[in-house]
Amino acid sequence: MERSSKTAKVLTHGFLILFTAAILFPVAKVIQVAFQDQQTFDMSLLPVPDPELLTLKNFEDVLGRSKVEGLGPELDEADVEKLAAFLAGVPAPPVDADDDPDDDPDDDADDDADDDADDDADDDDDEEDEWEVPGAMGTFMKGKGCFACHMLGELGRDGLGGDLRVVGRRGKATLAAWLAEPTRDRAQELGLREKPTGAMERETVWLFGHQLFNSVVVSLVTTLLGIFLATTAAYAFSRFRFPGRRAGLLAFLVIQMFPGTMMMIPLYILIERLGLLDQLLGLILVYSTTAIPFCVWTLKGYFDTIPKELEESAIIDGASRIRIFWTIILPLAKPAVAVTALFGFMTAWNEFILAATFMNDETAQTLPVMLNGYVSATTVEWGHFAAGAVLVSLPVVALFFMLQKNLVGGLTAGGVKG
Repeated sequence: MERSSKTAKVLTHGFLILFTAAILFPVAKVIQVAFQDQQTFDMSLLPVPDPELLTLKNFEDVLGRSKVEGLGPELDEADVEKLAAFLAGVPAPPVDADDDPDDDPDDDADDDADDDADDDADDDDDEEDEWEVPGAMGTFMKGKGCFACHMLGELGRDGLGGDLRVVGRRGKATLAAWLAEPTRDRAQELGLREKPTGAMERETVWLFGHQLFNSVVVSLVTTLLGIFLATTAAYAFSRFRFPGRRAGLLAFLVIQMFPGTMMMIPLYILIERLGLLDQLLGLILVYSTTAIPFCVWTLKGYFDTIPKELEESAIIDGASRIRIFWTIILPLAKPAVAVTALFGFMTAWNEFILAATFMNDETAQTLPVMLNGYVSATTVEWGHFAAGAVLVSLPVVALFFMLQKNLVGGLTAGGVKG
């Protein structure tokens, strides 16, 4: 009997050691790749950084990730010469006869009389008046951010969506002078007046800082909003009997059966109609609503374990329902609230698919979307990806340590009623 008991203990401890090693090995490999000065994945079984490759460069690259915003990248002398020569040589735009300042007012009647006869000819002329940027030059301008297009006007957001012929009114020397220093002040000095509203000074934007701020704001607001909605809803489902109560609980349960990606298209339509694409508020609303069903069920199970007699005694003493909820129920439910808050925070912090779909602007994206930027169709920057993964995981690890006292009670509470 004694021997079998010792054997069972050895097997149990051996299993726990293997299980712990299996969990920690991937984490150790990620840390190893993050601290090595290379972008290839180290296939060695020993998850220890090579001393010769040990460096913090990957972390520096991730933390220092930035981009230049404004009219586009820097142009060298050859680019300035090429673009200025092209812009100065584009054909002049057609002049509408109706807008010609030299027209004699007495001729208007004759022009109006000929309008009906010229309708078909005008359609043909419109087709002939269309002019497109040559393919090679269009690719060059798009790659360079289309400096002159953006400031000198007549182009859309793509950089190639309008009529460049208006730019030809400026000489090559003037265009080259501005392209060498594309700022508002320089444009005014040179007399460039065509639609300057799109112009902005070039500036360097710290992408990691923006994305970290976005992740923190979205996660914190999602957690607070989700906790507020989930606690009040769970308390109502736990304490009150009303029509539709059972159907509501079942609806929350059924919603959890479907993956979030199934709701992506209708959510995108709603967010787009509300004008909240590339807005943190849109992402907060999506995350809060998708996390509520799980949070409500978790909190309801805990509220069911709190004796109703406590509330009845408070009612006898004259306390209102709101006072009972805030001063009695919530303090007693702190373990469950902590677990629910951690779940809500982790859901918002780690979510990728919805954030990548709703956020196209890099400065509006969150950290998980930033990590995906190191993965392309053909290559993966493993060093940067691993360093970013370590940085992104630190806040969640810190939260676990802060809330560990409440985690065990919160996760097990509500499993047995009474």
